[in-house]
Amino acid sequence: MSFVGLRAARAAGVPVVHTEHGSDHVASDSAVIRIASRLVDETVGRWVLRHADRVLGVSEAVTAFVQRLARVDAQVFYNAIDAPASAPSTHTQDTRRIVFVGRLVPGKGWDAFLDVVAQLRTEGVSISGDVIGDGPEMAAVLARVQTLGLEAIVRVHGRLSQNEVRRLLRGATLVNPTTLSEGFQTTLLEAAAEGARVVTYAVPGADVLRGQGAPIVITERKTLSALSTALKGCTGTGWSPIPAETIVEWTWPARAREFAAICESVRHRATPAQD
Repeated sequence: MSFVGLRAARAAGVPVVHTEHGSDHVASDSAVIRIASRLVDETVGRWVLRHADRVLGVSEAVTAFVQRLARVDAQVFYNAIDAPASAPSTHTQDTRRIVFVGRLVPGKGWDAFLDVVAQLRTEGVSISGDVIGDGPEMAAVLARVQTLGLEAIVRVHGRLSQNEVRRLLRGATLVNPTTLSEGFQTTLLEAAAEGARVVTYAVPGADVLRGQGAPIVITERKTLSALSTALKGCTGTGWSPIPAETIVEWTWPARAREFAAICESVRHRATPAQD
């Protein structure tokens, strides 16, 4: 669709701003999907990146991927969220409740989340869990909860509204063990905005948010043992939430102003004689 949109824009004589979200080729257990998606990246995807008037990437990892794929210098343009109803510092912290949010698909990390809950409970760590999301592996999630004996410990909610997701994140710990080629997960922002802590594998955006004061713990490796160690090190202890004024800069009004300025600069460069 990016290809179709660019061709339509060229036919209409208007400039094109393309926003890239992926930080690498698609990660999948299926060889067919990996090969097909890489073929698309290296043909149509590369063409779009090279012919757009401006390319934006939602994280530094994404702009690096654009450079590797198409030798194009993309501008970092982060994702954003709706403004929270209240400041992160006003939410009560539930130091033993951990939450998974995401599509229930291979690589997203729901299995690692359940395994680490079971492991920590075996080791005597008192925690409870919430799984939020839906997808083709919902039946596998429910079966694994039963196999691990977590029916009384983990609640599987399915798909929820954004407001409900943010309510469950409020003051909890988001566990983010994804191994997919993420661009920038807005769930990290939503968790920070709701006064939550984040324990995550190394993913795009985590370092940036941590550097701005968000309570984010990044595991040394993308393994279950590293995830378990990180959670044991912080479960039961409180944290300092991200400053409210920092979250404001990650909301849509702030990002919209930035995007409007980008579009205006592209428009003037493409049509200098027009007003």
